[in-house]
Amino acid sequence: MAPRVHSSPSSSPPATCAGEQRKVFTVWMKSLVLNGHGCTVYDSGGGIVYRVDNYGSRCSGSVCLMDLDGSVVLNVVKKVQLGRY
Repeated sequence: MAPRVHSSPSSSPPATCAGEQRKVFTVWMKSLVLNGHGCTVYDSGGGIVYRVDNYGSRCSGSVCLMDLDGSVVLNVVKKVQLGRY
């Protein structure tokens, strides 16, 4: 079972559109993977919404966006341009 994280109430007034509910998310700038570099996003109930991890070195050219189950949803790769300074 994943640990729960609970956010504290915001001191700013809610900025919502008519008919929409305000949602609160907490970004934890720590990877859930040993020796990984990334962050985890939790909802107001303390459940994991998604996480971002970089499994290589800090200067890796790609980052993985994963869902709650740890399945990769999106792999973001740094674009390298040759011939430019």
